[in-house]
Amino acid sequence: MKSKPTTKKTAKKTGVKKPGENSTKRPPGRPSGYSEKIAEEIIEQLASGKTITSICKRPGMPSVTTFWRWEQDNEQLRKDSARAKSVGTHALASECLDIADDPLIDPANKRIMVDTRIRLIGKWNSREYGEKIDITAREEAPPVTREIMIDRLRRSPSFFAEIKSMIAEAEIKKT
Repeated sequence: MKSKPTTKKTAKKTGVKKPGENSTKRPPGRPSGYSEKIAEEIIEQLASGKTITSICKRPGMPSVTTFWRWEQDNEQLRKDSARAKSVGTHALASECLDIADDPLIDPANKRIMVDTRIRLIGKWNSREYGEKIDITAREEAPPVTREIMIDRLRRSPSFFAEIKSMIAEAEIKKT
């Protein structure tokens, strides 16, 4: 029986390659293997205030999950990325000033753009831009004596009346 000549369609179906066809050719797509050059480019973009999602949308860049995998596998890349993100928050802060000073942007849009960036900056770099919360221990307050309590009640008749009504309500509930 005579065999048919191999065509592109039959080669795909049967897995037979034509002579001279490159068997190691990879399909087009995003790079998934670690590349020092691409990692450095991503770090540079992070330091300029770009987000990892916007960077990874560009042609020739890995997906976000691939970059996160790279970070997980490479401690130095993880440290460099964290430092670049911190530096990038300063770029975003500067961008907030540029947006606020731009007379061509509608004031309502300015507010949204600036508020969004400020919130992200506060989350991404809370040490420098986050809201300060004082958690230091205060001096211990002196104990409240009977005399101090009576003095406070005498100064605030409304407080005294409120306490009286609370005591009365509690006594009613008991009976």
